[in-house]
Amino acid sequence: MTVHHAELVVIPPAPVPATAPPRQVVPVASYSDDVIERCFCFWSTIAGRNAEATQRHYQADVEDDEPIPSARTIRHWAVQFRWAARADAEYQDQHSQRLYDLQLTVFNTVEAAAQNLLLVASGAFDDNPHAGLLRLKSSELALRSVERGVFPVQPKPPLATSDDWASKSLEEREAIMREAIQAQKE
Repeated sequence: MTVHHAELVVIPPAPVPATAPPRQVVPVASYSDDVIERCFCFWSTIAGRNAEATQRHYQADVEDDEPIPSARTIRHWAVQFRWAARADAEYQDQHSQRLYDLQLTVFNTVEAAAQNLLLVASGAFDDNPHAGLLRLKSSELALRSVERGVFPVQPKPPLATSDDWASKSLEEREAIMREAIQAQKE
């Protein structure tokens, strides 16, 4: 029944069923251990422990016809397989190597930024100025971290991995540390 009052239409609410319809149980896709491991690699590194970002990185990395795990599935794996604890342990074991890799990435980004500046200055983007602007902005952002001193421009290789360090004698470790301190003074 609809009631009209001076251009105001009041529609009564629809009746609520006494029982809700049963929920459909959808089978969960099973994924191989390789898929789970690749998702962990993305999750613990470039995806920043974010399930949605992990899904996007994985989707960009595989063929179009391969099934992609949902963000919900990835979150479930992170809890089920204790990814946070595993990533923390791997970080502790590989910290110096990962820092060095990050410094190399920043160094390569600075080189690419310099190339972009040269391309823009030479008129390479005169026919597509929007692409030139995007390149300039990305170069500016890349150079900003170096300008602010966040990362050194000359990355230093890691002294040793934890496995290498544990296998050395006390005298060898002391000699390595003396050399590193001496190199920093120079």
